[in-house]
Amino acid sequence: MRKPLGSDVFRWGIDLFNHGYYWEAHEAWEPLWHAANGARSTACSSKADPAGGSRGENP
Repeated sequence: MRKPLGSDVFRWGIDLFNHGYYWEAHEAWEPLWHAANGARSTACSSKADPAGGSRGENP
């Protein structure tokens, strides 16, 4: 089994990100996040909010 950080998908995402294709990089990395274990997946997810609230939601 190959390590995710050394995978072609991860490197492709880095290349996309470095060339300004941020959404495409996010899409390239998403399968890696889903393949990661539960704790790592939560930490990497752009939907995770350490404060526990929703983004853009007024109190």
